[in-house]
Amino acid sequence: MSLRFIVSVIILLSMVACDSGGGELGEGKKAAEQELQEAKQMHQEAEKVIQQKTNIGQPRSPVAADKQVELLGSVAVWGKRPGTTGDAQGIMVQLTNQDKGNLYTAYVEPGNRFKVTVIPGRYSLTINEFGYELHEEEITVDGRLNSQLLRPIGLKNAK
Repeated sequence: MSLRFIVSVIILLSMVACDSGGGELGEGKKAAEQELQEAKQMHQEAEKVIQQKTNIGQPRSPVAADKQVELLGSVAVWGKRPGTTGDAQGIMVQLTNQDKGNLYTAYVEPGNRFKVTVIPGRYSLTINEFGYELHEEEITVDGRLNSQLLRPIGLKNAK
């Protein structure tokens, strides 16, 4: 409660207790009642603002469970000479939906890029290609957009 609200209540109570029917006292009582009413309105408005602020993080419109989102990514591999990159074409990228268990597979195309269409959710992205270290990461597809760009993936040569 606000300080103004509490002070208004105290003033109103003291006016009621001391009310002897005098003209000035009656006006004071009316003023205190009006101030009390204003304080109540301010309190209600503050409660509305607090309620709105607590709902900010929640999505305004839910995403349909069957919405399709195209993930776009790229894979970089080390070339045969230091400081160069090689061709990643044909490398398999697997995404496993952690909530539903769905498995999605994509293959790296020319230009070292891949794309795969999935539904919104949490995924484990895995690349387990012979000659390279295992790559695993967690990603989230929120579904607000029709496509989502993934950060580039760098595969390390196996030792």
